[in-house]
Amino acid sequence: MIYRPWPGVEICISPMNDSAIELPEGVALAMPCQAHTTRVAVVADAGESFPDTDGLISFSEKTAVGVRTADCQPVLMYAPDIRAVAAVHAGHRGTLGRISVRALELLCERGARAGDVRVFLGPSICGSCYEVSAELVATFRAAGFSAGIPSERRLDLAVLNAESLKEHGVREANIVRLKHCTLHYETDGHTVYPSWRRQKGIEDRLISTIRLV
Repeated sequence: MIYRPWPGVEICISPMNDSAIELPEGVALAMPCQAHTTRVAVVADAGESFPDTDGLISFSEKTAVGVRTADCQPVLMYAPDIRAVAAVHAGHRGTLGRISVRALELLCERGARAGDVRVFLGPSICGSCYEVSAELVATFRAAGFSAGIPSERRLDLAVLNAESLKEHGVREANIVRLKHCTLHYETDGHTVYPSWRRQKGIEDRLISTIRLV
């Protein structure tokens, strides 16, 4: 599925695998070796390895960036003023550590204005489905989170990341959320996205990419 929410950028959401991502000739895809960290790296070479990294930033039209998820939150960013894109994998650990904010900070260090940054929140497990321990919810509250906690046993990763970014200058009008729950969203009676909660141990991943055009 291709999305063009703003001029100058193209987003691809594929519930299949890397090979399903279609890129123009001459455009490479860089993806990190995710480990539920808060590390974000700037891509200099699409062929580079990014161990223990969960977010990438690209300044080149020749390099798309993406992440793999299976319930976690893909956060895709576009800084039009400096022509840069970012892809972030935010599970509960990355969200708690504010990895989305880290990506925003790196963009701003390179000259972006937070108020101009666009954010696309791809499919993730929704707040009604994402049941966690009461201890984890308490940890989020202690870290200063409030919105994105529907109950004492549930979290909404999309809202948690959106609120963190808004607290650091991103405008609500610049945030787009694709409200597809990876656990229960269906078309024609079939679930669409890979979900760890639905099928523990699943190897399939949702691929979310963003590139400059």
